[in-house]
Amino acid sequence: MSAEYRTEFDQQHGINSITETLGDAGVTQIFVHCITALGDRVELDATLPGFTKYAERALLMARPDDLVCVLDKVDNRYLQFLSHLGVGPQGGNVIVAAKPVQPYIDECPLDALVNNSEALVTIRRLVRQDTKIILNPYFMSAKMFELATALQAVLSREVSVLGGDLHIVDYANHKHNVRTKALELGVPVPEGEVVEIALQAGGLPNLTLLWIAINRYIHRTGRVIIKGSHGFSGSSIAIIEDSSQRAEKALSEVAGRMKKKIYLVEVMLDVTVSPNILMYIEPGQGRVSCVGVTDQILNGDLKHEGNIYPSGARTLQDMLNSARQMAHWLQAQGYWGLAGFDFGEYFNRETGQFAHFLAEVNPRINGAAYPKALVEHLNRGQRQKNKPCIGAFLAADITTPAKSFAELARLSGHLFFDPKTGKGLVPYNVGCLENGRCSVALLGQSRSEVIRMYENLQALFVSEHTLSDGDSGKERNVL
Repeated sequence: MSAEYRTEFDQQHGINSITETLGDAGVTQIFVHCITALGDRVELDATLPGFTKYAERALLMARPDDLVCVLDKVDNRYLQFLSHLGVGPQGGNVIVAAKPVQPYIDECPLDALVNNSEALVTIRRLVRQDTKIILNPYFMSAKMFELATALQAVLSREVSVLGGDLHIVDYANHKHNVRTKALELGVPVPEGEVVEIALQAGGLPNLTLLWIAINRYIHRTGRVIIKGSHGFSGSSIAIIEDSSQRAEKALSEVAGRMKKKIYLVEVMLDVTVSPNILMYIEPGQGRVSCVGVTDQILNGDLKHEGNIYPSGARTLQDMLNSARQMAHWLQAQGYWGLAGFDFGEYFNRETGQFAHFLAEVNPRINGAAYPKALVEHLNRGQRQKNKPCIGAFLAADITTPAKSFAELARLSGHLFFDPKTGKGLVPYNVGCLENGRCSVALLGQSRSEVIRMYENLQALFVSEHTLSDGDSGKERNVL
């Protein structure tokens, strides 16, 4: 994808195309985007219900000749919908990992693929012989190298794995390690410290040292944030404003649920915006480039609920410089591929200026990459057909009364993306609709426009849910 398909914001800030950066026509990406390596089953179920279907997100990133591995069949009507938009792999390039006689026996496509010789042979049949093969995981794990070995045996050729050294992936996936490295490199982080707690008899955490650290910093701004060294989507966070029983209960719940021993205690700053910067790190001495910048949508408990683009950060250039510093450190340790860097921006009353800090590093792809890639694919078609290009998006998980893609289309199909206007919504993660959940990318020309579209969509589903509960026997038309 040439630079002309990038948005104005990306061109202004030197942000590259994610789809082009991942590889040209000489590269075949095999996407295996299961997320089980992020946490244990209980934690994933609590944070991401229906997580076994999340591998479908990679359909938004894939080019026609790429392959996407999923656990179970994807709704064919949804695949046709994406194909009509010019998005996703060509027909047949969606690999179902689970064996028909034993669906869902494994937790993710990766586990199933390693032991599914029929699926591996299908991959051999589909990949071109003149391309470089790259396994593209959501998060690096030892199992991914097992899959690469199995594929190499079947394909009789080299298979690379995006992600690099497992040790640096594990090291960077712990927040206290990243904080220490950021301080060494001069990358700003909030005032605070690392606390290691002991477990009492019965495995209950002793929170004494945490409370000592809390009392040391809480007077700075009146609030501190406690983060388990390992966690995702805000699952290991507690915000403490005082030493009340309510605060103690919140901290005990986080410590008990996470069963972690190492925590960060940091001064909580009044954040105005929380950008995520996605970098692509080439191996060895290769290039480090930015391929995405969005603002995170966080709830009151700092749990991640989505992303909005373009970013409104005032200190974006400083954040990009900090992200590059951390990315070069990862590269020197043997990491290559996509990595996300979360930042916070706040108004520093002492200097009278806006400033930034690094919140965490995720040595993997992140949720904002999927709508970013989707916009690139769509804008390519929009420009070729001389149609309006997309300049903004909002991506979020939603709750809906729809239990299938057909039903979702019936309820909200009038809002689906229209190439004539360059606006509308594109649903994804539609396999999660069986749980009444899915993700949506709302596409338009400005932040205010996609926010308004999101509010209208929420209102539609609330209205439909009310009608379903109270008027189930009556005919209605919500379109």
